[in-house]
Amino acid sequence: MLDITEARDGIWTIADAGEVSFRIRRGAIELLDASHREGWFHTLRRNEPDRLEVEFLTGGEEYAFEAHYDNGVLTVSIEHERQPAEPGRYQVGPAGEVEIGFSEGTLTLVDAQANPGWRMEIDEEGGEEVEVEFTRGAIEWDFEAEVDAGQLEVEIEAEVSGPVTPDTTG
Repeated sequence: MLDITEARDGIWTIADAGEVSFRIRRGAIELLDASHREGWFHTLRRNEPDRLEVEFLTGGEEYAFEAHYDNGVLTVSIEHERQPAEPGRYQVGPAGEVEIGFSEGTLTLVDAQANPGWRMEIDEEGGEEVEVEFTRGAIEWDFEAEVDAGQLEVEIEAEVSGPVTPDTTG
């Protein structure tokens, strides 16, 4: 499971794919390290003063890490995508669960449950897409399933925003 409970710099473990380490220094994002674990590969997509993007890939699975810093507010998001995916029950971080069905190219929302303390909103319920959003304070978890070229694709994204004071030393 991803640890995304607060907007912070430091080391971020990206499930079993790898790690990203950065700090906010003098009002900008500074990448310290990005590394992948065995069986994974990573690519630095963007490394700019206000935005950092690192992608981790293996087979049909991808994690995309993004940090954005603007006017003292840090937003961190981690997106996990599987293609092809299987119908069934998916854990959406600590927020809840979503169960989807997929038959003859049609997607259905079978069930969606929020865990205690989380708010849930269903945006799309079937056809070619299912979208469920879970929120608690500044933390948001999104579940999206869609039909792409006849295959089922599942994406789970976590995002958190909050104020971060930059390191002004050295």
